[in-house]
Amino acid sequence: MSRAPLFAIVLLASPAAAETRYFSELSDVPMPSGFSETNSAVGFDSASARLVVADAAGAETMEQVRAFYAQCLPPLGWSPSPTNDDSVVFVRGREQIGRGS
Repeated sequence: MSRAPLFAIVLLASPAAAETRYFSELSDVPMPSGFSETNSAVGFDSASARLVVADAAGAETMEQVRAFYAQCLPPLGWSPSPTNDDSVVFVRGREQIGRGS
């Protein structure tokens, strides 16, 4: 058996849905698979700060979304930040991602 057919089978087995989608105003913040952006707007922008509001909707539970971000954000330089409530916050330098419950 030649290598070409095996290579073709491997290519066909690659999932097309593996493409990562990102928020339009947060080009380095991924969305969970199957989610669609419902809102993204810059609420404030200056030389020293920027506030972006971005929302996405999908079928996953809150726990699944939290697990997704806990897995994918640290390799992008984000660290979880402790909170006093049930909110989830990640920080990277002076940047912060999070939303209270």
